[in-house]
Amino acid sequence: MADPGTDGVTEARRRWQAAADRLWPMALADGERYRQLTDAVGAVLTTLREQAHSLDELLAAERTGSAPPDVLAAACAVRADELVAERAGRDRREAIESARETGLEWAVLVREPTRVVEVHLASGRAVVATADPYLGDPPYRVAEATVDLRTGRFAGAADDGTPCHDVDRWLTEQERLRDLIGGHPGPVGSDGTDPMEGR
Repeated sequence: MADPGTDGVTEARRRWQAAADRLWPMALADGERYRQLTDAVGAVLTTLREQAHSLDELLAAERTGSAPPDVLAAACAVRADELVAERAGRDRREAIESARETGLEWAVLVREPTRVVEVHLASGRAVVATADPYLGDPPYRVAEATVDLRTGRFAGAADDGTPCHDVDRWLTEQERLRDLIGGHPGPVGSDGTDPMEGR
C-alpha cells in the first residue's frame, strides 16, 4: 500500500477532497439533488471498495473510472479515508503485539512531531499528547483515552486533558500520567478497555 504521505498520494487526496468540498455544499441546497448525488457517490464507492484495497489501487481505479469526475473524486476521498484508517488500525495492532512479545508495559501507537499516543497494555488506558501551535497559548495538551487492545481502536473520545504552555511541561505531564496509569491501572473490561473511562 502506498504511503499516505507520498507526494502522488498526498496530491490525489487533496484533489479528491477539493472536489467533495465543491460538490456537497451545492447539493445541500436541493434535497432531490442531494439524494441523487448521495446515490451516485455511494454506487461508485461500493465499486471502489471491491476494486481498491490500497491507495495505489485507488489511484489506478480513478484512472479507469467512468463516473462524472467530481462524483468519482468524492467517492475516492471517502475510500482513501477508509484505507488510511484501516492501515492505521493495522499499525496500532502490530505495535501492541510487538510490545507484548517483548515484554513491554507500554506500546507506542503514534509518535509524530505533533501527536504521541502510548497505551498501557495491562489496562488499555492511553496517554494522548498533542501539540498544535495554531491553537495559541497553550499550544500543548496531554489527555487520557482508552484503546481497545484487540483492535487498536480508540474506545471513546479523550478527556479534555491538561493544557501545557511549553515543551518541558508537556513532557513532564506525559510522564506524570504514565506513572499514574501504571501505578493505578484501574479495572479492565473483557475487551481490554477500561470501562470506567468515557472514551
